[in-house]
Amino acid sequence: MVYVHGGGFMIGSGAAPAFDGASFARDGAVLVTVNYRLGAEGFLALPGEITNIGLRDQIAALHWVRDNIAGFGGNPDNVTVFGESAGGSSVAFLLHSPLAAGLFRRAIVQSGHDEMGRRLELTEELTKALAARLGTSPTSAAFRAFSVADLLRAQAVLVRSEPRPDLRDDHGVDPGHGRALFLPTTGDEVLPDPVGVPSAHSRGVGLLIGTTLEEANLGFGADEFAAFDAHDAVAELAATYPDAEALLERHGLHDPAVTPARALTAAYTDVMFRAPSRRTARRHPGPTYVYEFAWRSPRHGAAHGLDVPFVFDTTRACRGLIGDAAPGALTHAMHQAWLDFATHGDPGWPTYDDARNAMRFDARPRLGEDTAPADLTAGQR
Repeated sequence: MVYVHGGGFMIGSGAAPAFDGASFARDGAVLVTVNYRLGAEGFLALPGEITNIGLRDQIAALHWVRDNIAGFGGNPDNVTVFGESAGGSSVAFLLHSPLAAGLFRRAIVQSGHDEMGRRLELTEELTKALAARLGTSPTSAAFRAFSVADLLRAQAVLVRSEPRPDLRDDHGVDPGHGRALFLPTTGDEVLPDPVGVPSAHSRGVGLLIGTTLEEANLGFGADEFAAFDAHDAVAELAATYPDAEALLERHGLHDPAVTPARALTAAYTDVMFRAPSRRTARRHPGPTYVYEFAWRSPRHGAAHGLDVPFVFDTTRACRGLIGDAAPGALTHAMHQAWLDFATHGDPGWPTYDDARNAMRFDARPRLGEDTAPADLTAGQR
């Protein structure tokens, strides 16, 4: 099992305590966690230079696993690659990459999807914006004059800058919604197909994919949103998503019982995670299983990233995120489902078909119909 960490393609490490592989090793799986180049180092697009360096790092790691994992007791013919958030989207893109074909048998995408990418022209616009922050031209020769520390400082300023670079696609959507600036680029040898096209390279590869119920409760500006009125909420979402007011109204905007902040976080949960995740599931040409993490922690509800310690059986190391009340039965159910899927290709429930079967991981996990909005998940965004 090869794990790709998250962090918005900007931060993170495979060495975080939440990703401790002891429980997987105890139960018979060899776990590998990887690092990859991030931000400008990993996902910049400079004229004449290679793109998607961060994804190329992940593919290089999978080649290493194929060539060397037998020496650690692993089976190179039974590799599962999995990740969460940016790591989950990375895995979704690896399913599309001809350079990754044949390097893994199964994939698990947690809170990620295959729409978190940009055309080359939009990535180049981001490169120009970063070059302006550095006071230089957007060429490889100019960028080589700066250190990694210089790049980190410039991209940190760019993330906080107003106005944000306009990175909306042909649908009027910025898939990073102003938060994840550096994303994988489509149209190169790593990802030759545009976003929204079924993968031609993953037929037969098993996919387990899902999201948490309240993704945007944590880490997506919730504190900032607390002071928003309805006008603020519409303006915030409209900067990166069309028909913002209609979507917010579906989530209770203008309802006296629902705060604008609550409507906005619910809308972000759907448009950034749940809807594109289910569209990814529908596009996948191999056997596909869907889950939803619904257990609500005392502090953050069923927020983004909350499922990870349950999968790794590391809830004790993550009490700051989930509190002291993590149900042991939920930990066992999720950890075992991931292990069973990696081992046999079956997590223990039916595939995602017209019945929209989804395993709902709560204090008492149960199978039911997917709760993600069917009209948002059925077609293109």
